[in-house]
Amino acid sequence: MMSESSVLGSVTGDKSSSSAVVYTPPNSVAVSPSVSPAPAPVPVPVAVPIPASAPVAKAITPPTTTRAAAVSSAADAVASAPAPSNHREKQGTEAAVAASVRGTVEYRAAWDVELWKAVQAARLQRQLEEQKKKALAALAKFVKTKEQHAVANCEIKERDLVRREQRVAEEEKQIERRKWRLTEMEKDLRQLRQQLADARRRAEEDAMVEVQRAKEDAAHTVALQQQRVQAAEAQTQRAEERLQQAQRDYLALSEEFHRFRTRGLTAPPESITSVESRLRAEFAVEQQALQDRLERRHKENEHQLLQRCRELEEENKRLTALATKRREQLRRTTDDLAHLKLVNGALEEQLQRLGTTATSAAGATAAEDSNAASGGKKKRTAELKEGNVVQQAQSVHVSSLVKEIERLRRERRTIVEDSAGALDEDSDVVRCLDARISDMVRELHAHNQEMQQVVG
Repeated sequence: MMSESSVLGSVTGDKSSSSAVVYTPPNSVAVSPSVSPAPAPVPVPVAVPIPASAPVAKAITPPTTTRAAAVSSAADAVASAPAPSNHREKQGTEAAVAASVRGTVEYRAAWDVELWKAVQAARLQRQLEEQKKKALAALAKFVKTKEQHAVANCEIKERDLVRREQRVAEEEKQIERRKWRLTEMEKDLRQLRQQLADARRRAEEDAMVEVQRAKEDAAHTVALQQQRVQAAEAQTQRAEERLQQAQRDYLALSEEFHRFRTRGLTAPPESITSVESRLRAEFAVEQQALQDRLERRHKENEHQLLQRCRELEEENKRLTALATKRREQLRRTTDDLAHLKLVNGALEEQLQRLGTTATSAAGATAAEDSNAASGGKKKRTAELKEGNVVQQAQSVHVSSLVKEIERLRRERRTIVEDSAGALDEDSDVVRCLDARISDMVRELHAHNQEMQQVVG
């Protein structure tokens, strides 16, 4: 709860200032706003400088208009009070002002508001503590329920793990019986790898021939395009030069004719000798101007030719780098495509052979285990069928991956070649296609490694 001094501090406060404060003479009396004072001579205010350490009343903005009126009346009382002769009279004047403020209705209303705020704060604190206790109780109940559920789930998982361990033990026994069947497949796989190596070597030789032919065709096409572009640019430049020269000649002749006509109409008739000399002088000036124009044109043409040569050199370097990139890309694409075709064919043959071997092994196992229970035979037959189904599904997935990789590479080659240099290997579209192709190639290699681990 706030004290009376704290409430009073909200109305009047202290402030350090070096400005002058106006005081009234000490024999004047402070009058309450509600009582009319007796007529008295009006004191003359005296400005007294106050040091920076002396307390001065400062006005704090009140929340209501009534408190503002009270504070203004108190300030008027201070202004009308006489200036104290010493520090004790000054303190008495401030105490009188404080007493007059405490006796007002606005002060009592502010006091009631602060008291009501303290009561409401205490009530809200009690409500908050009650809600906190209820929430803690509900949380404890919820935690206990979750703990019971977790214990029940752990027991169920423990029983499930025991059953799985039993099944794993049975599967380990079956794997031991299957190990000896894979020894016969190793010989076939070695022969298959040798055949794959031979096929890869032949495919690489064919790919190198195709790549060389493609390089030659690309170089020839680039040379033809460069020649066409150069011829078109030269023709355009010559036409522009002829057009500019014709325009300049026309303007010069028109201006000369206009000047000649003006001289002929305005000037008096001249002698033949003067006309001849004037024409000779004009002819010499025109010849000199024509020679200057020809020199400037020659310099401009020479500058344009040098600039064009530099541009063509830069274009040749760019096209050479682009052709090198495309050749390297075509080589990598051809190598990857040949490798993928070989891997696909090898996987298909391997899967067919595994299916045949699994079928013969199943027959041999059935003949050897003729004395076993009929339930065990059915279980092994179902497992063999399941393995064949899984192998067939993997084969279909590998084939779809190879087809998708080929399609993406064709699309990438078409985009790069048909864009006329607008899209290169650094563009966003080509980078996205390269990332997709790389992911699919890694997935295909992963399938191949898994199959080799299972077989080998």
